[in-house]
Amino acid sequence: MDWSLGLTRRLADCFDDARHPVFVEHFLPELLAQRIYTEALGYEDLNDHQSLRRDPLLATACGKEDPLGTERPFHPGAPLAAPATLNRLARSNNKQTRCHKLPHDPQKIEAPLLRLGARCLPKHASEIVVDLDAMGHRLHGLQEGRHFNAYYDDYVYLPLYAFVGDIPLWAQLRTAAHGAAHGAAAALEKLGAALRQRCKTPRIIVRGDSGFCVEELMSWCEAHGVYYCLGLGKNSVLLEKTHSALAAARARHCLTGVATRVFTEFEYETVRSWSRPRRAIAKAEVSAQGDNPRFLVTNLPA
Repeated sequence: MDWSLGLTRRLADCFDDARHPVFVEHFLPELLAQRIYTEALGYEDLNDHQSLRRDPLLATACGKEDPLGTERPFHPGAPLAAPATLNRLARSNNKQTRCHKLPHDPQKIEAPLLRLGARCLPKHASEIVVDLDAMGHRLHGLQEGRHFNAYYDDYVYLPLYAFVGDIPLWAQLRTAAHGAAHGAAAALEKLGAALRQRCKTPRIIVRGDSGFCVEELMSWCEAHGVYYCLGLGKNSVLLEKTHSALAAARARHCLTGVATRVFTEFEYETVRSWSRPRRAIAKAEVSAQGDNPRFLVTNLPA
Protein backbone atom coordinates (compact mmCIF):
# COMPACT_ATOMS: atom_id res chain seq x y z
CA MET A 1 0.00 0.00 0.00
CA ASP A 2 2.77 2.43 0.87
CA TRP A 3 4.58 1.66 -2.37
CA SER A 4 1.42 2.34 -4.43
CA LEU A 5 0.49 5.50 -2.51
CA GLY A 6 4.04 6.81 -2.28
CA LEU A 7 3.42 8.11 1.25
CA THR A 8 6.89 7.72 2.74
CA ARG A 9 8.55 8.84 -0.51
CA ARG A 10 6.42 12.01 -0.58
CA LEU A 11 7.12 12.70 3.09
CA ALA A 12 10.87 12.18 2.62
CA ASP A 13 10.83 15.08 0.14
CA CYS A 14 9.59 17.34 2.96
CA PHE A 15 12.80 16.83 5.00
CA ASP A 16 16.27 18.28 4.57
CA ASP A 17 19.05 15.79 5.20
CA ALA A 18 22.21 17.61 6.30
CA ARG A 19 24.01 14.45 7.45
CA HIS A 20 27.34 13.46 5.95
CA PRO A 21 26.51 10.62 3.51
CA VAL A 22 29.57 8.59 4.56
CA PHE A 23 28.19 8.15 8.07
CA VAL A 24 24.53 7.58 7.16
CA GLU A 25 23.24 4.11 8.05
CA HIS A 26 19.49 4.82 7.87
CA PHE A 27 18.16 6.85 4.97
CA LEU A 28 15.16 9.14 5.34
CA PRO A 29 12.55 6.90 3.62
CA GLU A 30 13.68 4.01 5.82
CA LEU A 31 13.39 6.08 9.02
CA LEU A 32 9.94 7.33 8.07
CA ALA A 33 8.77 3.86 7.06
CA GLN A 34 10.00 2.43 10.36
CA ARG A 35 8.13 5.07 12.38
CA ILE A 36 4.92 5.01 10.34
CA TYR A 37 4.64 1.22 10.03
CA THR A 38 5.13 0.66 13.77
CA GLU A 39 2.52 3.34 14.55
CA ALA A 40 0.09 1.45 12.30
CA LEU A 41 0.97 -1.76 14.16
CA GLY A 42 0.09 -0.13 17.50
CA TYR A 43 3.59 0.64 18.82
CA GLU A 44 3.22 4.29 19.83
CA ASP A 45 6.28 4.69 22.07
CA LEU A 46 9.77 5.23 20.75
CA ASN A 47 11.07 2.94 23.49
CA ASP A 48 9.41 0.03 21.66
CA HIS A 49 12.00 0.39 18.91
CA GLN A 50 14.73 -0.85 21.22
CA SER A 51 13.46 -4.35 20.45
CA LEU A 52 11.61 -3.67 17.18
CA ARG A 53 14.86 -2.58 15.52
CA ARG A 54 15.88 -6.24 15.53
CA ASP A 55 12.73 -7.46 13.75
CA PRO A 56 13.78 -8.83 10.31
CA LEU A 57 10.24 -8.68 8.88
CA LEU A 58 9.92 -5.00 9.78
CA ALA A 59 13.37 -4.36 8.34
CA THR A 60 12.33 -6.05 5.10
CA ALA A 61 9.17 -3.93 4.93
CA CYS A 62 11.25 -0.77 5.44
CA GLY A 63 13.43 -1.68 2.46
CA LYS A 64 16.58 -2.80 4.26
CA GLU A 65 18.88 -4.86 2.04
CA ASP A 66 20.31 -6.62 5.10
CA PRO A 67 17.19 -7.41 7.20
CA LEU A 68 19.17 -9.50 9.70
CA GLY A 69 21.74 -6.78 10.31
CA THR A 70 24.64 -9.20 9.94
CA GLU A 71 26.76 -6.65 8.06
CA ARG A 72 26.45 -3.88 10.67
CA PRO A 73 29.84 -3.41 12.36
CA PHE A 74 28.68 -1.60 15.51
CA HIS A 75 25.20 -3.09 16.11
CA PRO A 76 25.11 -6.56 14.56
CA GLY A 77 21.62 -8.04 14.44
CA ALA A 78 19.93 -4.61 14.65
CA PRO A 79 19.20 -3.51 11.08
CA LEU A 80 16.82 -0.66 12.00
CA ALA A 81 17.26 2.67 13.75
CA ALA A 82 17.41 3.01 17.53
CA PRO A 83 14.89 5.10 19.53
CA ALA A 84 17.43 7.93 19.88
CA THR A 85 17.79 8.21 16.09
CA LEU A 86 14.01 8.37 15.61
CA ASN A 87 13.79 10.96 18.38
CA ARG A 88 16.30 13.17 16.57
CA LEU A 89 14.22 12.80 13.42
CA ALA A 90 11.14 14.11 15.26
CA ARG A 91 12.93 16.86 17.20
CA SER A 92 15.32 18.31 14.62
CA ASN A 93 13.12 21.39 14.07
CA ASN A 94 13.38 22.36 17.71
CA LYS A 95 17.10 21.92 18.32
CA GLN A 96 20.28 23.39 16.87
CA THR A 97 22.97 20.80 17.56
CA ARG A 98 25.39 18.74 15.50
CA CYS A 99 23.16 15.69 16.09
CA HIS A 100 19.90 17.20 14.82
CA LYS A 101 20.31 17.46 11.06
CA LEU A 102 16.93 16.34 9.70
CA PRO A 103 14.65 19.42 9.79
CA HIS A 104 11.27 19.30 8.08
CA ASP A 105 8.81 21.82 6.63
CA PRO A 106 5.35 21.38 8.27
CA GLN A 107 3.59 23.04 5.32
CA LYS A 108 5.20 20.64 2.87
CA ILE A 109 4.13 17.67 5.01
CA GLU A 110 0.56 18.96 5.19
CA ALA A 111 0.18 19.26 1.40
CA PRO A 112 0.82 15.62 0.33
CA LEU A 113 -1.33 14.24 3.15
CA LEU A 114 -4.21 16.44 2.02
CA ARG A 115 -3.71 15.44 -1.62
CA LEU A 116 -3.72 11.76 -0.69
CA GLY A 117 -7.00 12.22 1.18
CA ALA A 118 -8.62 14.12 -1.71
CA ARG A 119 -7.53 11.34 -4.11
CA CYS A 120 -10.00 9.02 -2.35
CA LEU A 121 -12.95 11.11 -3.59
CA PRO A 122 -14.61 10.44 -6.97
CA LYS A 123 -13.33 12.86 -9.62
CA HIS A 124 -16.77 13.74 -10.97
CA ALA A 125 -18.52 14.34 -7.64
CA SER A 126 -21.01 17.19 -7.99
CA GLU A 127 -21.55 17.68 -4.24
CA ILE A 128 -19.14 17.20 -1.34
CA VAL A 129 -20.27 17.37 2.29
CA VAL A 130 -17.46 18.17 4.74
CA ASP A 131 -18.19 17.31 8.38
CA LEU A 132 -16.20 19.27 10.95
CA ASP A 133 -15.73 17.88 14.43
CA ALA A 134 -13.71 18.74 17.52
CA MET A 135 -13.22 15.67 19.69
CA GLY A 136 -11.77 15.86 23.17
CA HIS A 137 -8.96 13.38 23.88
CA ARG A 138 -8.37 12.89 27.59
CA LEU A 139 -4.78 13.08 28.80
CA HIS A 140 -3.33 10.75 31.40
CA GLY A 141 -0.23 12.68 32.39
CA LEU A 142 1.34 16.13 32.43
CA GLN A 143 1.52 16.55 28.65
CA GLU A 144 2.67 19.89 27.27
CA GLY A 145 -0.23 22.21 26.41
CA ARG A 146 -2.85 20.33 28.43
CA HIS A 147 -5.93 22.33 29.35
CA PHE A 148 -9.02 21.62 31.46
CA ASN A 149 -12.26 21.36 29.49
CA ALA A 150 -15.51 21.65 31.45
CA TYR A 151 -17.53 19.63 28.91
CA TYR A 152 -15.27 16.58 29.29
CA ASP A 153 -14.57 17.39 32.96
CA ASP A 154 -10.92 16.52 32.43
CA TYR A 155 -7.64 17.68 30.91
CA VAL A 156 -7.79 17.13 27.15
CA TYR A 157 -6.42 17.95 23.74
CA LEU A 158 -9.07 19.14 21.29
CA PRO A 159 -8.05 18.10 17.74
CA LEU A 160 -9.89 19.41 14.69
CA TYR A 161 -11.17 16.76 12.26
CA ALA A 162 -12.75 17.04 8.81
CA PHE A 163 -14.40 14.06 7.12
CA VAL A 164 -16.08 13.52 3.78
CA GLY A 165 -18.21 10.45 4.42
CA ASP A 166 -15.79 8.03 6.07
CA ILE A 167 -12.69 9.60 4.48
CA PRO A 168 -10.56 11.65 6.91
CA LEU A 169 -9.21 14.74 5.13
CA TRP A 170 -7.93 16.74 8.09
CA ALA A 171 -6.63 15.90 11.58
CA GLN A 172 -5.03 18.83 13.38
CA LEU A 173 -3.71 18.49 16.92
CA ARG A 174 -4.78 21.43 19.12
CA THR A 175 -4.87 22.21 22.82
CA ALA A 176 -8.22 22.77 24.52
CA ALA A 177 -7.39 26.38 25.39
CA HIS A 178 -9.49 27.50 22.40
CA GLY A 179 -13.01 26.80 21.15
CA ALA A 180 -14.02 24.12 18.66
CA ALA A 181 -13.86 26.52 15.70
CA HIS A 182 -10.31 27.76 16.37
CA GLY A 183 -8.38 27.49 13.08
CA ALA A 184 -11.33 25.92 11.23
CA ALA A 185 -11.57 28.69 8.62
CA ALA A 186 -7.86 28.37 7.76
CA ALA A 187 -8.26 24.59 7.49
CA LEU A 188 -11.30 24.99 5.22
CA GLU A 189 -9.34 27.27 2.92
CA LYS A 190 -6.79 24.51 2.30
CA LEU A 191 -9.47 21.84 2.13
CA GLY A 192 -11.50 23.84 -0.39
CA ALA A 193 -8.51 24.29 -2.69
CA ALA A 194 -7.69 20.56 -2.57
CA LEU A 195 -11.32 19.52 -3.16
CA ARG A 196 -11.76 21.86 -6.13
CA GLN A 197 -8.50 20.70 -7.62
CA ARG A 198 -9.72 17.11 -7.39
CA CYS A 199 -13.37 17.57 -8.44
CA LYS A 200 -13.17 20.82 -10.47
CA THR A 201 -16.68 22.28 -9.83
CA PRO A 202 -18.25 20.60 -6.79
CA ARG A 203 -20.87 22.13 -4.54
CA ILE A 204 -19.21 22.09 -1.11
CA ILE A 205 -21.37 21.96 2.02
CA VAL A 206 -19.79 22.31 5.47
CA ARG A 207 -21.59 20.78 8.45
CA GLY A 208 -20.82 21.18 12.12
CA ASP A 209 -22.37 21.51 15.57
CA SER A 210 -22.94 24.78 17.42
CA GLY A 211 -19.25 25.01 18.38
CA PHE A 212 -18.50 25.95 14.75
CA CYS A 213 -21.25 28.58 14.49
CA VAL A 214 -18.89 31.58 14.57
CA GLU A 215 -18.67 34.69 12.41
CA GLU A 216 -15.21 33.91 11.02
CA LEU A 217 -16.25 30.53 9.63
CA MET A 218 -19.58 31.68 8.19
CA SER A 219 -18.08 34.80 6.61
CA TRP A 220 -15.34 32.73 4.97
CA CYS A 221 -17.89 30.31 3.50
CA GLU A 222 -20.03 33.16 2.16
CA ALA A 223 -17.03 34.87 0.58
CA HIS A 224 -15.77 31.68 -1.12
CA GLY A 225 -18.99 30.17 -2.45
CA VAL A 226 -19.15 27.40 0.15
CA TYR A 227 -22.45 26.40 1.76
CA TYR A 228 -22.70 25.74 5.49
CA CYS A 229 -25.22 24.08 7.79
CA LEU A 230 -24.26 24.67 11.43
CA GLY A 231 -25.92 23.99 14.74
CA LEU A 232 -27.20 26.98 16.67
CA GLY A 233 -27.34 27.04 20.45
CA LYS A 234 -30.73 27.67 22.07
CA ASN A 235 -31.52 31.04 23.60
CA SER A 236 -34.63 33.00 24.63
CA VAL A 237 -34.89 34.86 21.29
CA LEU A 238 -34.83 31.65 19.25
CA LEU A 239 -37.38 29.98 21.54
CA GLU A 240 -39.69 32.98 21.20
CA LYS A 241 -39.49 32.82 17.40
CA THR A 242 -40.39 29.11 17.57
CA HIS A 243 -43.37 29.61 19.90
CA SER A 244 -46.05 29.08 17.22
CA ALA A 245 -44.35 26.01 15.76
CA LEU A 246 -43.98 24.48 19.23
CA ALA A 247 -47.66 25.11 19.93
CA ALA A 248 -48.64 23.35 16.68
CA ALA A 249 -46.32 20.42 17.52
CA ARG A 250 -47.86 20.10 21.01
CA ALA A 251 -51.36 20.05 19.52
CA ARG A 252 -50.43 17.32 17.03
CA HIS A 253 -48.76 15.33 19.79
CA CYS A 254 -51.91 15.51 21.92
CA LEU A 255 -54.01 14.25 19.00
CA THR A 256 -51.72 11.47 17.80
CA GLY A 257 -49.74 10.47 20.91
CA VAL A 258 -46.53 10.07 18.87
CA ALA A 259 -43.45 12.26 18.56
CA THR A 260 -44.23 15.22 16.30
CA ARG A 261 -41.98 17.66 14.46
CA VAL A 262 -42.83 21.03 12.94
CA PHE A 263 -40.24 23.03 10.99
CA THR A 264 -40.06 26.78 10.59
CA GLU A 265 -37.49 29.29 9.40
CA PHE A 266 -36.72 32.95 9.99
CA GLU A 267 -33.91 35.51 9.82
CA TYR A 268 -31.75 35.70 12.90
CA GLU A 269 -28.82 37.87 14.00
CA THR A 270 -26.93 38.01 17.27
CA VAL A 271 -26.51 41.29 19.09
CA ARG A 272 -22.72 41.59 18.71
CA SER A 273 -20.94 38.57 17.24
CA TRP A 274 -22.58 38.32 13.78
CA SER A 275 -22.07 40.88 11.05
CA ARG A 276 -25.43 40.34 9.32
CA PRO A 277 -28.77 38.48 9.60
CA ARG A 278 -28.72 34.87 8.43
CA ARG A 279 -31.24 32.15 7.63
CA ALA A 280 -32.11 30.07 10.69
CA ILE A 281 -34.19 26.88 10.66
CA ALA A 282 -35.95 25.55 13.74
CA LYS A 283 -37.22 22.05 14.47
CA ALA A 284 -40.03 22.15 17.02
CA GLU A 285 -40.18 18.57 18.31
CA VAL A 286 -42.53 17.30 21.00
CA SER A 287 -42.41 13.75 22.32
CA ALA A 288 -43.39 11.85 25.44
CA GLN A 289 -40.26 13.25 27.11
CA GLY A 290 -41.37 16.86 26.43
CA ASP A 291 -40.29 19.69 24.13
CA ASN A 292 -37.04 19.32 22.18
CA PRO A 293 -36.51 22.42 19.98
CA ARG A 294 -33.34 22.43 17.85
CA PHE A 295 -31.86 25.16 15.65
CA LEU A 296 -29.37 25.56 12.81
CA VAL A 297 -28.12 28.38 10.60
CA THR A 298 -27.40 27.94 6.91
CA ASN A 299 -26.80 29.80 3.65
CA LEU A 300 -28.30 26.98 1.57
CA PRO A 301 -30.93 28.35 -0.85
CA ALA A 302 -34.54 28.01 0.27
